[in-house]
Amino acid sequence: MDEPSARGMLKRVSPEQSFVNYKFCISPDGEKIVFSYKADIWLIDADGRNLMQLTNTEDIWEGLPSYSNDGECIVYTSDEGKQSGKSSHNKYNDFNIWLMEEDGRNKVQITELNSWDSWPIMFNDNIFFLSGRAKQSKKEVQRIWKLEMRDN
Repeated sequence: MDEPSARGMLKRVSPEQSFVNYKFCISPDGEKIVFSYKADIWLIDADGRNLMQLTNTEDIWEGLPSYSNDGECIVYTSDEGKQSGKSSHNKYNDFNIWLMEEDGRNKVQITELNSWDSWPIMFNDNIFFLSGRAKQSKKEVQRIWKLEMRDN
């Protein structure tokens, strides 16, 4: 449904039955939107058509997606492979950064530490993210980290 606005027309892009959790990101060419919904990653055309679920993983949280500069990959946060019970005080401290192709294929874990890595942003061949791996006075403090990607 379109609604008039002082600056133009507003159009809801995400489906009626869904809502976006935390973050969404527009592809570099402006054609697609990646977002998280119900702990999975979804992709939709910028005009609201062609909704596609990229991840469908029971008991795994995936979210906070962001595009690579070329639009071929999506970087995101996931607790896949979490090591339950290893945290002494915070059940949310085993989140890592993952990378997948835009169509959801070839998922690769990028960070592998028992920490809270989140909010990834890919810029050129670098991934910037927040991480709770730095501790201060027994409290987790998130700091900005930079991972310089290299070809394997």
